[in-house]
Amino acid sequence: MVTGIRSVPEDTSCTSRTQPPTFLFAYSNDFSQKTILDTWNSFVNIEEEVDLQYSDFGNVRFDTKTPDSIHWNTNYKDVKSSIENNLPDHSLGFGDSSTGSDVLDVLNRYLYNGQVPICGSVVMILLKRYPNEYDITKVVNLIRSHHSIVHVITSGNPSGGSQPKTGYNIALKSNGLGAFEYDDMISDMIPRFPLFATPFPIYTTNVKISGTGSIKLPPMTVPIATEYYISMTYQDHLPLDAFRSIKLEWDAGNFFEDNILAQNSEDGGTYTSGWQYFGSGVTELTFSYEYNDKKVETLQIRISSDTALDHWLPYAE
Repeated sequence: MVTGIRSVPEDTSCTSRTQPPTFLFAYSNDFSQKTILDTWNSFVNIEEEVDLQYSDFGNVRFDTKTPDSIHWNTNYKDVKSSIENNLPDHSLGFGDSSTGSDVLDVLNRYLYNGQVPICGSVVMILLKRYPNEYDITKVVNLIRSHHSIVHVITSGNPSGGSQPKTGYNIALKSNGLGAFEYDDMISDMIPRFPLFATPFPIYTTNVKISGTGSIKLPPMTVPIATEYYISMTYQDHLPLDAFRSIKLEWDAGNFFEDNILAQNSEDGGTYTSGWQYFGSGVTELTFSYEYNDKKVETLQIRISSDTALDHWLPYAE
């Protein structure tokens, strides 16, 4: 049984050593066609640099009056034409700002599909319209039962809906990453997500912080001495109205981000990443932070690898 939000039957059709079988790219119909094309072209550039191990690729457009089908391909190069045939068309959209995104319905359809393997799969969602739902218990339950990971980029220029953190919280509860980014920067940020080169998390934790301080994080067990990919969020909303700095520290190094870097190299979004070397064994981690106010921020810290662990990493709460 999978423990966490609620116990459900565990999908045993794959192991932690199995390469992620399926990659789903899901995008809101409310985005511009340029944003979606530029984002997928960023994926194409990644494909030229890394050996993609996914056996199936899905793409689906959501936030349309009539739900679209999920389109499947086994060849990565065929996905672009599938996306080009299903680019955002605002005449098919909801036509108002009060209707919430139907992204939760899309996730449910994906997780219940019988066409491709779901166990251990990876999902990337581009969210332009906020959902109106706040309760994500059911969908998180399904994601976890299949040992899947969901990453979400939520637009800083939303087209509607009422719950800005629903997408962020789905990523938070599924060991994925949730970032808030302005539309014109999504294609620049997407290659920095741990999707292809480093899809396997070795450490995930979520922290609630406010003001200024320092906390000791759960220790990390590093399987082998090598470089790992650190990914962190430093605000759980836009605009960047409170963030000043964060620092992840361990005995042999640190990873730092401040407001100046965020406004420049990170282009005003809420996500940062980079490579760092870790020695093997148990590593103690400390997280220091400085914010302009006392509002609680829920942040995501992920460290990932190109090699899978020999066990399923527990989901961070």
